[in-house]
Amino acid sequence: MLLIRAEPDQVPWVEAQSAALAYEPLSRSWLQAGALGDEGPYISWGSSACPCVEKVQGSSVLPVQVERKITLLARNLHLYQDAELDYECVLVIEGQTVVVDAFVEPDDLNLSNFYITCQLHKYTYLAPMEEYSAMVYVKRRNTFHVDSSPNLYVTLYNCSVGRSDCSRCHTADQKYGCVWCGGSIAKCLYSDSCIEQVQQTCPAPVIHSIEPLSGLLEGGTLVTISGSNLGQKAEDILHSVTVAGVPCVVIPELYEVSSRIVCRTKSSSGEKEGLVSVKVSGGDLRSSSQTFSYQDPFVMAVSPERGPKAGGTTLTISGRKLLTGLPSDLTITVGRVPCKIVSEVQISSVQCVTGSSGEAGSYQVTLHYGSTLRHLHTPLYSYTHNPNITNAWPAKSFLDGGRRISVSGHNLDVVQKPQMLVNVFQHKSLSENRRKKRRRRTAEQGEDGEWTHRKQTRKLPDPVCCKEPFCPATQFLELCEVNNSSLILCRSPMVNSSILDSKITVHFLLDSLCFDFSSLSSQAFSYEPNPILKPLDPVKAYRYNPGSFIQLE
Repeated sequence: MLLIRAEPDQVPWVEAQSAALAYEPLSRSWLQAGALGDEGPYISWGSSACPCVEKVQGSSVLPVQVERKITLLARNLHLYQDAELDYECVLVIEGQTVVVDAFVEPDDLNLSNFYITCQLHKYTYLAPMEEYSAMVYVKRRNTFHVDSSPNLYVTLYNCSVGRSDCSRCHTADQKYGCVWCGGSIAKCLYSDSCIEQVQQTCPAPVIHSIEPLSGLLEGGTLVTISGSNLGQKAEDILHSVTVAGVPCVVIPELYEVSSRIVCRTKSSSGEKEGLVSVKVSGGDLRSSSQTFSYQDPFVMAVSPERGPKAGGTTLTISGRKLLTGLPSDLTITVGRVPCKIVSEVQISSVQCVTGSSGEAGSYQVTLHYGSTLRHLHTPLYSYTHNPNITNAWPAKSFLDGGRRISVSGHNLDVVQKPQMLVNVFQHKSLSENRRKKRRRRTAEQGEDGEWTHRKQTRKLPDPVCCKEPFCPATQFLELCEVNNSSLILCRSPMVNSSILDSKITVHFLLDSLCFDFSSLSSQAFSYEPNPILKPLDPVKAYRYNPGSFIQLE
């Protein structure tokens, strides 16, 4: 709070009643404050009459680890009663305060202006940033802050951050004064910090890696060269990059100062391999340690050679030098239908899953290396009519599963991976007593020593949605076996006892096709508790004749 009082024939004075000053705009009142100068008393209005640090005088950019002064422009400091102008500068750097002694001088030409000089100090920060904006404010020693403008900051900078080699250092803005400082460990420093010889010319380029390591004979492969001192601008290396002795066209838009060159290969007359070379304008030629190969991939075979037009068949395509260029650039089609790559691309093989085709027929398998194609001319891949299931039986199983389920239909021999799927939907309305009863009936061991053989439950790690409004959280799956074109044999999946209190659905998965058991049988599929076998009575005699039955309880 400021108390301002004016007496007749006296100079106004200001008294601060709190440790910190707070000022508010005075829109309807006026503040007379001043001193007797050559022109006599003067009058200031509103918040502009309050003491305030307004801005940094001169450059606000400071190198780290170099002693520097900071000069600030302030106004109306004469309003404080005491004649002793004892101030400190405070910088907030990474949450920590740095306090520096300050020296205050009035402006002889403008009595309301004052220059605050923060004395010499070495500033630094730890963040891996080229620049760091540090807030600055001024305070009366051991008392309160002087009001500051909201944008009172200085910029600290570190020449070493982001400039790990000579070329990057030389591209720094001149206002930073960065130089490549030689010595046993050369680095980018502020010019006044360098005690070794400043290197005006950068060393020869160094190639750390190239990607990919191969490309097509026709050219067109984008090669990324990573390294250091690869020039200060794209023009430095524009016409001096070769790949296996063949010129490579640099793409300026993808160039990164000193660290990356991207070029497009030209065609080669034949298969060959060689080094990647770069020459920076005015410097020496350097080559990579890795070799690049011009290759001619060849497609030899596909297996299987047929599958349903619904898709979902996993194809294994074999050939020679199939891994050419970047694996991510390779796509596969069967006719015009995409075949999704599901394996790593190997030199001699790659796997993909067929998409659905509108009609049956024979089609060519094609590998797309960007815009360049490689075809499998023979054999062609045949899309057949889809498999169909007409019947499935029996419709019951014990909880431990393993019961043989026969699935009949047509074109079943084109199925690659038949499976039987059980979905479990929990019922929350069943009473707890019923749950306990179910659990007792299927306990592994009863009160009188009865036992049931149990196996580990096989649950799916990820739910499979098959004609359901949502994917159930609990599912059980068992692989089936194709017997012939009209018969598939499955074993019922083993489930746990919780399904006895739940609704279940059963499906047969034929690659990408799905068939609901309830549409194939007049009876819904169900699970029953496991049988409980009692030990034979060792005293009781049992008669057994060949071909007859032994009755067990």
